[in-house]
Amino acid sequence: MTADRATVGLGLAIRRWTNRPPLRRGKPAHRTILASAPRPLAALAIGVGLGAAALIAARELRRSGEPPATEPIEDRPGAARSRRARDRASAVQDMRAMSVAQLDRAIAALGAAGDSDLEEAVHETRKAIKRVRTLERLTREAGGRSEWQRRRDLLRGAAGELSGVRDAQVALSTLEGLMRRAPKRLGADAGIARLHATLLAEQAAAERALRESGARERPLALLRQTRASLADAAAGGARVRAGALNDGVTRIYRRGRGAMRIARKRKGIAEMHEWRKRVKDLRYAAEALGDGLNASAPAARGKRRERLRRIARDADRLGEALGEEHDLALLARRVSVEDAIFRGQKAGRKELRAAIRRRRRALRKQAFRAGRELYGAKPQRFRSGLLRNGRL
Repeated sequence: MTADRATVGLGLAIRRWTNRPPLRRGKPAHRTILASAPRPLAALAIGVGLGAAALIAARELRRSGEPPATEPIEDRPGAARSRRARDRASAVQDMRAMSVAQLDRAIAALGAAGDSDLEEAVHETRKAIKRVRTLERLTREAGGRSEWQRRRDLLRGAAGELSGVRDAQVALSTLEGLMRRAPKRLGADAGIARLHATLLAEQAAAERALRESGARERPLALLRQTRASLADAAAGGARVRAGALNDGVTRIYRRGRGAMRIARKRKGIAEMHEWRKRVKDLRYAAEALGDGLNASAPAARGKRRERLRRIARDADRLGEALGEEHDLALLARRVSVEDAIFRGQKAGRKELRAAIRRRRRALRKQAFRAGRELYGAKPQRFRSGLLRNGRL
């Protein structure tokens, strides 16, 4: 197989001597068909030196399944893969532990809230629910789909039980914000004053209904069920695919980018609100991932942590603008149907509508400008930017 010269028939000789083998240009060299046997280290040392002999001996030992004496077992490739898998599972468990902590705080705040701090407790509880729902979207590939859907339905039900109080609070605070911006034009109108009194009464009625016996127990029961399910998932081990959390935050980013494109095209209330929800998801996901990278992490993770926190801050500002725009849109809808309240006060109603339009226009301009900055990169480039600064 390794002869330098061989007799070649005339029929195979094309432009070369008949006693030369075919040219090997572009072809691999001949290899022996016999299995290689380990060579003694001393014999190799004579020809190639001790250093090369040691490398060859280590390679042959690895082929035979025995690690060399100088290589710790923990540094073998299989051990590194296992260690990375444990790190990924630990990161997912950390996300679930954050969800449990959020629910613990929400349950404690809502259960112990009195008449004076019920409004704040409802607000914080709804924020905690949104954070947990975002964390569930971030880690949904690490658990069973049926359990994820069950927790999603429980959280949605708990938020729905508190929506009446929150909607009344938002409508009242939105109107008061407009009145503070233009006290001369809006503060003295009788129709606007009647609307303010109506919204104030609705807020008091919603809070009174929540204080009734058993009304607060329904959302608390749903939150406790969700908490128990998450605690079980956090305690149990789960096989986590490589890059699951990176894929999760990239998926959230992609959905927000698509929602922004639709909102810019249609500018409807539903489209703008959908974009707002996706921006909230990105904010909470970036906050959770940034907090999950502890301060003692390597420099690469430190850069990733800072980038995630910057994304969370930008998304928070954008979400606030979109939230105010949505609240104004709902108030405008309310003003358009309250004929009885504005009977005889057409001028005040017209002025209120104009103030709402001006403020919404300014907020939309601000939101789309911030959205271009936050969602400027394509999803794959967004993911690559995170991975350049370390991987969870």
